[in-house]
Amino acid sequence: MEVVPFVVTYNSMSTGPCLNRCLEHLLGELPRSFGEAIERVELYPHCQTRDPIVPGLASMWDRFQTRLATLPFLRFRRTARLFEVTYVSQLEYREKLFGLTGEELSSAEFAMLCREFAAALLLVRCRLKPTDAFDLDALEEHLQQRLALLPPQWPPGSIAEAEPGVAAAKRGRVV
Repeated sequence: MEVVPFVVTYNSMSTGPCLNRCLEHLLGELPRSFGEAIERVELYPHCQTRDPIVPGLASMWDRFQTRLATLPFLRFRRTARLFEVTYVSQLEYREKLFGLTGEELSSAEFAMLCREFAAALLLVRCRLKPTDAFDLDALEEHLQQRLALLPPQWPPGSIAEAEPGVAAAKRGRVV
């Protein structure tokens, strides 16, 4: 199973080594397969940015904020064996994470993204049918083993743990 992450902001979409390191830790030594139903997973965490809004792009920022309230969005394309997850991430985008310098994630950000990715991967349970050839229990067990290697989550019961990828407005919380 191939997992590919793309961070989405109001005006960009990026991937990079910092995301791949999270997936390398999380997926570790995967079994050859969890089943034939899913060949590829695409993760689209939607992130706020620390950077100021680019002049002239305020309408894109407004549309992005409106879109965040509609997430998570899940799609399983059975014939393509593709599962897509779009969700609200707690990561704050900064260009240095994805630029040529390749700034590293802090240990807290690394652990948070690993937990978000695991929660997003397990959302496949919302789209799988009993007839789909996929061992969700084995995937969940594998992810739990890999998450156990991370430092404890602080604060306990954070948003990523409670309801992964659900916009704050849908949880009844204002951020």
